[in-house]
Amino acid sequence: MAEISLFEKIEGNWKKVRVVVGLRNFHLTNLYELLQKSLYEHNYCRASEILEVLLQCPDCDLSRIWQPAIEVLFTLDPTSTAFIEFFNILLLKNHTLSSKIILDKQRIILELVFYQMKYGNATDALATAETYLPMEPYCNNPVLHGYTGLLAYSLWEQLNIMIKENESKHKIYKPPKHEQFMDRQKRYYEMSLSNFKRSLDLDMSNDMFLMYCVKLLLHNEEIEEAITVMQNFCDKNPSVLTGHRLLFEVLRTYKSFDSKWVEVGKTYHRIDPVSPPEIVFNPLIEHYTQVIKRTSEEEREILADAYYNICELLFQRIEYGDDNTNYLFKTLQSFIWLELIKIGELLKNRGEWFRQYLIHTQRKVVNSWWELQCYKILSACVSNSEPIFGTMGELAERAREFVLVGNHFRNDRTFFDFVRQSRKNNCINVSRLSDSGSVNSGNGLSNVE
Repeated sequence: MAEISLFEKIEGNWKKVRVVVGLRNFHLTNLYELLQKSLYEHNYCRASEILEVLLQCPDCDLSRIWQPAIEVLFTLDPTSTAFIEFFNILLLKNHTLSSKIILDKQRIILELVFYQMKYGNATDALATAETYLPMEPYCNNPVLHGYTGLLAYSLWEQLNIMIKENESKHKIYKPPKHEQFMDRQKRYYEMSLSNFKRSLDLDMSNDMFLMYCVKLLLHNEEIEEAITVMQNFCDKNPSVLTGHRLLFEVLRTYKSFDSKWVEVGKTYHRIDPVSPPEIVFNPLIEHYTQVIKRTSEEEREILADAYYNICELLFQRIEYGDDNTNYLFKTLQSFIWLELIKIGELLKNRGEWFRQYLIHTQRKVVNSWWELQCYKILSACVSNSEPIFGTMGELAERAREFVLVGNHFRNDRTFFDFVRQSRKNNCINVSRLSDSGSVNSGNGLSNVE
């Protein structure tokens, strides 16, 4: 009987413990939710008080509160020593007592380094990174290597400025500190470059680290290695613009005699057809224009290829909404030089896009009567691979003859005077033109003469 009563007593105590534990977990859950609500409402004072309560609880799950705690500290007092103390507490803890969830110390280290970087403590941040980088698993963290490279790069740049100032002040006599500056400069350069390379070896996807790595290599005139690094990046990240842009700029600057910069530039423009024209579009157009000038009329294949590439670039600008009228005139002038096989190659990946672009009035608003006629002629040229018949076909053939004798649409009104006269004589039926695949005006062209 005594044994039974003892068992019942133990069972009763266990139930009480379960109730207490359940109640504690219930309160913790409520505090977690209230903390998130406070952050959402930007009530950082209340969030700070909640965090103080949670941090005193041994069952608190630090993995759930350390990032909110950092947000609160950032907002209330980012320069406080409590910030570093909190990071030290996190790094000393392996897990929380209740859930045994292992803290992600790599993320904590990155947050600490980022905090020190943000508030100008580059030397302290570099010391923090150097402390952990030799150890597992930090040595295989590409972002930590990249941050270390950025910190060393920043300190290297600061030393460059200091050395230049010293050299300007002491042109003959070099103070003892000058040699120390030179040694530190070399150390930071090598540290920065090696960490950027290591970061890219581990994860060839961070274009920011690529940019700094290329800057350092070019500073030391290691052109071939810089090109190799950029080419590897482009091969592994064909859709990332930064790699193609850097490779294009370096090749055009240091390897302008090699036509490789042209192919890289075409890829760059294909990815970013709305980039400022002076960066890649104008240099490519100028290149192919010079090819045309240097090529005799007998070398038709070379000419056709040059005109094809010009049209390809112009089409890309027009496709993505660049309404520069000069592009339209130049497209028409270049387009009618192409052989039929080149026309098919130019349009094979575009399907019905261009004709739809010209047909649907809501897609295009033309600003002048001349511009409308150019779109109509270009539509007629695009619409058929066989010889074009009908009114628009005759207009396209006349345009071809007009250009082949050396005239230019932009500078010569003769051709458009012919179009205008044909329109007045009812030789060109505007409704028929619209039905056959040409554009209409989106802004009242009937009033534009």
